[in-house]
Amino acid sequence: MPPQHQCTKCLRRTFTLTKLIKHIGLVHAHEPNFNITCGLKNCQSSFSKYHSFRRHIYRKHTKSLFPSTEDKDHDNDNDAEQTEGDPTSESLETPPSMDQLLTGLKDNLFRFALKCREKNRLAISVQQDVVDDVQFLLCFFKENYDAFISYHLEKNGFNVAQCEELREVMSSTDIVDKACEVIRSPFMMQNHCKSKMDLTEPVNYTLRNASGDKIGNFSYVPITQVLKKYCSVEDVWDQILADSTKASDSEVLRDFTDGDYYKQHLFFRENPQPLRLHLYEDEFEIVNPLGAKRNKYKICAFYYTVGNIGDKYRSKLSHIHLALMVRYIHLKECGLDEILTTL
Repeated sequence: MPPQHQCTKCLRRTFTLTKLIKHIGLVHAHEPNFNITCGLKNCQSSFSKYHSFRRHIYRKHTKSLFPSTEDKDHDNDNDAEQTEGDPTSESLETPPSMDQLLTGLKDNLFRFALKCREKNRLAISVQQDVVDDVQFLLCFFKENYDAFISYHLEKNGFNVAQCEELREVMSSTDIVDKACEVIRSPFMMQNHCKSKMDLTEPVNYTLRNASGDKIGNFSYVPITQVLKKYCSVEDVWDQILADSTKASDSEVLRDFTDGDYYKQHLFFRENPQPLRLHLYEDEFEIVNPLGAKRNKYKICAFYYTVGNIGDKYRSKLSHIHLALMVRYIHLKECGLDEILTTL
């Protein structure tokens, strides 16, 4: 008989619901677009925040969290059957190592800092203040918690000095420092994004005038690389496949594919199921200047969305991608043709 509770986001199995909730909080809570369905007793409540999910379990499914004594005895009788031949149970019985704990803490701290910066649009200086405060709180908690545990172990006759691994953990002062290395600076965070999250970096191109003199540059985010990663997302690919099989009505105009231009265009007739990119341009000032300084810092940005996904998703920021960014004065001097040849 398999373990009673299995994570819906990975293959991890636990014997208690409490351990499963902790696992979801530690491993999956900081994932982008986090969403989870309760599933207990066919409960279909869905949550986008971990704390709301946890509160729901403790309020609505208390009996599942704290089963009766008879249920516990029945589970204990089946523990041997559950662990035998189950590859996931071996990892549950193996005590966690310090390296695993450090790796997990480092990963969760990175996701926390990245979420603060990107989702809440924190300035770098504010982000560094938050990171420093979090590091101080973790150090404060560890020092006092280690002292508390050590005191009660010694009081109850357990000699901490005799357990080498426990002594090393409780006497170590650099665990938090090692975990916070990855979020210590924007440079470290960017390196972690490149090595662990397959970050697509922008490419800089030089702009020159008719005489060949350099007048500036612009940044381009490789569209093909972004599309490869974007289409590898399971939900996105399902939307693209659904779009390729949808029924069309010649009497109803619903999107670009229903128009005469799309139907009569040679490329779309020869390639009936292409990825359709909707490109648009936006101009904005980043410092809100007045008078003669107006337009000096004006930026021109080109964005695109994939037209194959549902229209209700295209307006979400997570489905709008930046393709190119250039200063407006360079765009006026060089023209669109020279800049857009990069695309």
